[in-house]
Amino acid sequence: MQFGAINTGRYTAGAMPQSTNLFSWPMNNYWVTNFNADQRGGNTWTYYLTTSSDVSNGFATKFGWGCRIPFLTRVLPGSGTGDNNWEGSFITGWPPDVFLISAEPVADGKYCIIHLRETNGKNVSLNLTNGLNGKGLPAVEVDVTGNPMQKPSLNIGPLESRFFRIVF
Repeated sequence: MQFGAINTGRYTAGAMPQSTNLFSWPMNNYWVTNFNADQRGGNTWTYYLTTSSDVSNGFATKFGWGCRIPFLTRVLPGSGTGDNNWEGSFITGWPPDVFLISAEPVADGKYCIIHLRETNGKNVSLNLTNGLNGKGLPAVEVDVTGNPMQKPSLNIGPLESRFFRIVF
């Protein structure tokens, strides 16, 4: 990606772009390499651009994650009260700048293992609630295989990735 104009070797410290144009140059034969000077076959690139006054890592991660990775969803068969609700969140109370990487229910359906990652470099505490009835969801820290940790904690440190068992 080049800003302002295509630059083929002119590098100046502190240079400002000549215009507001963005040039994409994902493949080239400019440098002498051991690659052919032509590229065969079809290629597709997708770009996502946004503007915001929020320059935090959390905002950038949410934007990038939302563009490239589909939102995690589960279809739950309806029964009992609330069948007229077409959408909703079963788990609420997510800490800010914490991403749900994966959620895997166990075979008996009594709990699931969730993988969370903090993205803004801050300590956060996990305190989730059931979005249907407002009651707290019991959680315990586990390892990647679902076994309880020796010293479990509901805190997630800056930029940490942790696993938790959520009991339904």
